[in-house]
Amino acid sequence: SGTSHFRVVGNPFPSTINFNKIAAHNAGFANAFYLWDPNISGTYGKGGWVGFMYNSGSGKYTKSNTGSSINDLGDIQSGTAFLIDYSSGSTTISINEADKVTGSNNSQFKPSRVQPQLSSNLLLKQRNDSSILLDGALQIFDENANNSVDRNDLKKLDNFDENIAILAGENRLAIESRQFPAAADTIAYHLSKLKPNNYQLEVDMTDLEIAKNSLYELEDVFTKTKVTLLPQAKNVYPFTVSGGDASANSGRLRIVVGPKFKYNGFDAVKLNNKLQLKWIVSGDDFVPSYDIEQSDDGISFVQLINRNSDKKEGKNSYELVLGASTLFDKY
Repeated sequence: SGTSHFRVVGNPFPSTINFNKIAAHNAGFANAFYLWDPNISGTYGKGGWVGFMYNSGSGKYTKSNTGSSINDLGDIQSGTAFLIDYSSGSTTISINEADKVTGSNNSQFKPSRVQPQLSSNLLLKQRNDSSILLDGALQIFDENANNSVDRNDLKKLDNFDENIAILAGENRLAIESRQFPAAADTIAYHLSKLKPNNYQLEVDMTDLEIAKNSLYELEDVFTKTKVTLLPQAKNVYPFTVSGGDASANSGRLRIVVGPKFKYNGFDAVKLNNKLQLKWIVSGDDFVPSYDIEQSDDGISFVQLINRNSDKKEGKNSYELVLGASTLFDKY
């Protein structure tokens, strides 16, 4: 608009260049430019323009958005472009070898999105406590994926020795693309060619953030034990295979997904003309509070008291004593 003529210019070199050097031997525009910062959130997370104006006093550039992580030295990374306001009639700009500078960074690029995934590795435990990787399987979670086996899944090709695969129906998969597990879902493993040895199952959930009320438990069907798996962490479960029993069963290990929060018991007891309430829960670290309500008919309830949660991950018990004897015949 007016006498402004915005132009987009790409960095032609596989190297960082410096705008202050470029401006020194080009006429027709001020020592100022724009860069697109993809790491500025914006309404839809697309990024935004950041203006840079040279300050001769400091020898650096003043940024229009001080929250941008792009440096103030005038550096333009390889593979990026800049925008200038070309107010003169000239239509050319020269970028020379001498405009290159050393060093580079990724501040002008949007980091790649890490796909939510769960990696399962079968390890052989050594006598010196080190481990050898034997085999692995991967699950990639996408809300748009299909839980049925299709072309986005990779069927298992067995090794000569120990194997681990994801069991999806009758199919053994090396890589499974599926939706996020829902409550009561089971991730079944298929183990094969196990020998009498000490093994470890490493469940890597580093790139998996689960819902607050979800609980992932690794179940060992042979020993009848369950271990809680920690999200955004590597979980290692040791297990032993001996000869002549079911310890080498192919379906010995599986992950069971369920609700994290559970009521383990509730009791109401008359105590010295008062009402004592006790309840036991598990996994209420995300629960803000508990409402105690009463009703005359068991249909319409009104709140008596609100009790803040202790917000504990494990099992926790609560106790309240209510003084009104009229509560004895209420719901």
